[in-house]
Amino acid sequence: MIEKNRLSSIPIKIKVLTALGFFASGSYELDIGDNRSSALSQPSVSRCIAEVSNALNQPDIHILKRYISFPDSFEKLNAVRRG
Repeated sequence: MIEKNRLSSIPIKIKVLTALGFFASGSYELDIGDNRSSALSQPSVSRCIAEVSNALNQPDIHILKRYISFPDSFEKLNAVRRG
């Protein structure tokens, strides 16, 4: 992710929270940008999502493999559902 390097740039914390809000809701980018806490334009939200997605998918960092996993069997899926 690109560090904040100009006055009008979006802080990394806001970028990550914006992307996480989009990932969690599955909503449209405009709805996320209209959120009172961020008030970002749709293009800005789109850039946040792209930057965070690209950062999470860097092969040398392995963030996804390290912190995100999905059940690989019905037994594990049902255990997650019950939990």
